[in-house]
Amino acid sequence: MSKDLRAITPYDAITDPALFRPWFDDESFGAWHTIGKVMSGIPLTEDWQQKVYEYIAGKQSIPTDIRQLWIMAGRRSGKSLFAAFLGVYEALFRDWSSVLTRGETGIVGVICPDRMQGRVVFNYARAFCAGIPLIQPLVKKVTAESIRFRNGIVLEIRTASYRTPRGYSIVCFIVDEADFLRDDASANPFKEILTAVKPGMATTKGLLVVISTPYARTGEFYKAHERYWGEKHNSILFLKGPTQLFNPDVDKSVIEQAFEEDAVAAASEFGSLPEGIVFRSDVEGFVDLETIQALVEPGVRELPPQHGVGYVGGVDLSGGMNESSACAIAHKDQEGIVHLDAVREWKGKHSPAAAIEEMAGLFREYGVTKVVADRYAGAFPIDEFRKYNIGVESASISKSEYFLSLLPLFNSGRVRLLDNERLIGQFAALERKPRSGGRDSVDHPPNGKDDFANAAAISIVEASSKFVRAPGDYGVSFGIDF
Repeated sequence: MSKDLRAITPYDAITDPALFRPWFDDESFGAWHTIGKVMSGIPLTEDWQQKVYEYIAGKQSIPTDIRQLWIMAGRRSGKSLFAAFLGVYEALFRDWSSVLTRGETGIVGVICPDRMQGRVVFNYARAFCAGIPLIQPLVKKVTAESIRFRNGIVLEIRTASYRTPRGYSIVCFIVDEADFLRDDASANPFKEILTAVKPGMATTKGLLVVISTPYARTGEFYKAHERYWGEKHNSILFLKGPTQLFNPDVDKSVIEQAFEEDAVAAASEFGSLPEGIVFRSDVEGFVDLETIQALVEPGVRELPPQHGVGYVGGVDLSGGMNESSACAIAHKDQEGIVHLDAVREWKGKHSPAAAIEEMAGLFREYGVTKVVADRYAGAFPIDEFRKYNIGVESASISKSEYFLSLLPLFNSGRVRLLDNERLIGQFAALERKPRSGGRDSVDHPPNGKDDFANAAAISIVEASSKFVRAPGDYGVSFGIDF
């Protein structure tokens, strides 16, 4: 090769026509060029670049040893393109031989909220490898989710899971759209991912890159913004700017229309000049994780049916596509404490009718003869449950109202929850938004789910409203949300 890639800085790479310049046009990607200079330790000699840096960094000082790069930018800013660039750059343009033993594989990990977002980043990385002659011979193998280079480094694209990064030697880790990571198995997946990554980067001292459009004023991304933006730090840099700054080619009319339709959402999705980009002011967490964890009975996965106890429950029944169906059972004791007794889930593609048949078997264990379905259930569950001699009664309140009714029970400690990670995670991820009429809305976040939480909320709230005295051995009531 005519060039030693290890001698090329990020700024050199992003501006070299023989390398990444074709993807990062000068006029459209000037802000990204500025970031490349900062990462390369090159002085910002041009006045416009200094102004751009001060605007996006909120300060004049520039870190000298960047180990963490956080970027908050609007939609269509080029975030995924820049993430792919950094992934390929860190894999090939750095010499990792001194921190990896012979035969050890170094990982450039890229975590995305879902497979679709992952494909966007991966397609950019694959295009770099196929379209840059200097890089083509350095590629050993390309699979559906990874690129293996001849220097022993592998670039891998994965969807959000805190289990993914464990056990690897990580030379660079990139989180794309970090504020939208969701994992039902964890109440705080982004935090878990960061925790899992740190050991893998302890010896490599690799670069951590976190890029996202902002969302709610909660979570690790918001905390990092509050902690690092505008503050002097030698190894951590937090940058932020609106779509128009990072990618002026985006049609302004699209952004203007977004502001006309929903100014609060547009201020976080696109932002504007000179105001900048902000976290949403209309979204807040419904209940904090610490409150939920205080209600959990450690190690208790399920409570068996008891003689003389009346049970109430809830079910979230999907349409059978990619949504889950879930059911929950609860009862209130003589001291007024509501206990969640059991939860079940049917994941992914499944038959709602088959799920109801299995639910009916569980209901019989608890002596259930009547269920409560939410107002959107329709006739289908009524007919299906009738086959198993179970009646269906329509709920009198909405899903949001069930959640809002649940909150005082949580805050007063009058609930005992099962030790179920998905349930805890879904409760902790719920969001509260104001709406017209003065009544707040509570729902799962984007890319999130609330099957368990919804089913459990109905069972708990219904059980709390009355003490169900069961005729004979077991309870007689069961609540269902479809």
